[in-house]
Order: sequence, then C-alpha cells, then structure tokens
Amino acid sequence: MEIKSEKGINSEKKLEKLRKKAKTLRARIASEEAKLKRQAKKDETRLKILVGAYFLNKYEKRDALAELFREMDGFLTRDNDRKLAGLPPLKN
Repeated sequence: MEIKSEKGINSEKKLEKLRKKAKTLRARIASEEAKLKRQAKKDETRLKILVGAYFLNKYEKRDALAELFREMDGFLTRDNDRKLAGLPPLKN
C-alpha cells in the first residue's frame, strides 16, 4: 500500500491538469494544421482556375482554341476531359 503525502497528491493533480492542457493543445494544433492544408488546397485550385482562364482568353483572342486543345492532347488522359476539348477518346 502506497501512502501519498498531501504534496504528492497536489503534484498528481497538477500533472493531470497539464496532461489535459497538452491534449487540448494537440487537438488545437491539429485543427489549425488542417485549416492551413484546406486553405492551401483552395488557393491551388483558385490558381489553376485563373491560369486556365488566362490561356482560354489568350487563345480565344487569337481564334486558336483548337490549337490549344491539340497542345493539350497528351495532357488530357480522361475521356470526359478529352471530350470537353473536342479530342477523341484514348484507346486502351
């Protein structure tokens, strides 16, 4: 049987409080990291949209969309994407 002094009991309570704080902080850190990751993904998507809009506008002004889509032939691998660009499906 272990006998604990009042000081030992207080120390255990402090330690338990610190463990709870640490657990809460770990959860908050994970939440903030997830927020940053989601925002980075949104930013990347937005940039892709802007770049795509730029090139569509550039080629439309030159009346050369077909040329752009031909250049994308090797890049587009999904048949539904190829269809949007007026390209034939890939043969498997």
